[in-house]
Amino acid sequence: MKTKPVENVLPLSVEAQTVMDVYSDAIHEMVCRGTHIFAESLKRNKSKETITEIDIAAPLLFRHILELMDAISVQVKSGVIVPCKVYLRAIPEVVVSLEYLLRENTEEIAACFFIVD
Repeated sequence: MKTKPVENVLPLSVEAQTVMDVYSDAIHEMVCRGTHIFAESLKRNKSKETITEIDIAAPLLFRHILELMDAISVQVKSGVIVPCKVYLRAIPEVVVSLEYLLRENTEEIAACFFIVD
């Protein structure tokens, strides 16, 4: 005999899965569009004569955002919502790091990014 879950605690119904699939697909679409932005950034950097630390650090931070969003997409599709909070908190942290990197003294900050990370 299979034990049925308490729906209020862990909704595993078909309706709940349908909603989670919609959200997961929307997040996955944002990740896919972000990969195009990332690829274009790399393409532009490739055409430069000299590539600086900022040309590498900024796209790497953007890629990290895409990886976090992709992890959220997978977890939402699986119905594992609570651990997504960690990734949701990490995304604004990476965005703030990216803003700081691009604000001023970008070459110096980008060099520090490689030393620390």
